[in-house]
Formats: sequence, C-alpha cells, structure tokens
Amino acid sequence: MTTFTPLKLDLQQTITVGTELDWHDISQQNQALISADEFVSSSSSYPLFFTKSSLNGRFSAIALLGLQDDNIFFNGQLSNDVAYLPKSLSMLPFGLGADPENEQQLTTSINLQSQLIGQSGGASLLNDDGSSSERLTQINQEFSAIFEAHVNTEHFIAALLEHHLLMELVLNVNCDNGENKVIKGLYNINEQQLSQLTAEQKLLFIERGYYPPIMAMLASLVQVNRMIKLYSQKKVMVINSVNMKVV
Repeated sequence: MTTFTPLKLDLQQTITVGTELDWHDISQQNQALISADEFVSSSSSYPLFFTKSSLNGRFSAIALLGLQDDNIFFNGQLSNDVAYLPKSLSMLPFGLGADPENEQQLTTSINLQSQLIGQSGGASLLNDDGSSSERLTQINQEFSAIFEAHVNTEHFIAALLEHHLLMELVLNVNCDNGENKVIKGLYNINEQQLSQLTAEQKLLFIERGYYPPIMAMLASLVQVNRMIKLYSQKKVMVINSVNMKVV
C-alpha cells in the first residue's frame, strides 16, 4: 500500500522527482481510487466497485486491478490491456493525503518510497528563486480539480445510500491449482432497487447526471471475465471462475 507524506515546503526544497509515470508503484496497486466522472472511461478496462472504510465508514469508488492481491493489468510498464489509466495512478508518485494540520482537509502529498524520488535526471519542484516550478503548479492545479471531483463523488454516493441503491458483494475466486480467494467488502448498484425508484427520483438522478456512472458501474462487471482471461494469457494462474454473491 502506498503511503503519502504531505508535500510541505521543506520537502519541496530538498527533493527531486523523475518526470515519467511511476510504473513500478502503479504495478504495486491492487485497486485504484476513481471519481464518478471517471466511471464511463474506467468501465472500458476494469470492474468498478465501492468500498467502505473500516475507520470512518465512508464509501469510495475503486477500479479493481487484481483478483489475488495482485495487479493483472500492469507489470512495471505501460499496458496494452487497458484503454484508460485512472487519475489516481497517473499522478503517482503524487497523491491526495490528509493534512496533519487540518484532518478535515486533503493536501498534495508524495510517496517518498517511490523510485522516482532522487532519481538521476529528476527535476526540482521549485525554481531557483524559491517559487513553485511549472510542474508543481500544474500538479497542484490538477489535484484541485481531482478534489472537486472527489467532493462530487461523495455527493453521488450519498444519493445512492439515501435511496438504498448499494448492495454488498462477495467474490469467490476459484483457481485451477486448488487455491481459492474470497474478496469481501465490495459494493455495487442494486439493480432491483434502482428499478423501483419513483418517477420523481429518476428525474432527480437524470438532472444530476447520475445515470451514466450508475450504468457504467453495472456494465463494468463484465470486466471480471476479461481479468480471468488475462490471468491465463499471462500464465499467472488459471482461474476457473469468479462467483459474485450478494451478502
């Protein structure tokens, strides 16, 4: 799991960071945080779910990247198996992390264990006069947009919860070598509850633009079948089946 440290001024002054994507760190991720505006693009490559924090009970949206605590899509380099790279992955080694000075706020952070830190040929985040470099300015701007999308996604999830549209799933992964994996804590859209929305509620969801991400999340479940094929094609293991059950 990637650990982020707030990118305060003292860090900005002392570190250099490689300018390429952090493919090594990307390949270590088992899931990628996504926002509702990414659902349609992400559904073309990954199965999408919600997860619930054991610390505060909040829900987040994720793209699942592996069925065995691994990452079947990325192996330290650009993958031809995906059509879209989630923003949370494309921004690595930078990320949004809790601000120790204000627990209610998120701030631009960095993974200090990244192989891009202190890399030969890496770039400073500050100009010679101490001002933010063009790269750091762009990173902060992108995270400002990501934060706004994060807030909109929280509103979207709140609406789903209010209308009882989430259901918990368990994925039973059955492997040819006899190993089995149970993936718990995943949530998706309850289609039965969705169909029972009133005309007024449906109109509200249409006005708020909620139906495209809802439909994308439901459609994304077929990507589990593609993941099964990828495990076999890449000779990682043979997965016979993945059974999804409602808790």
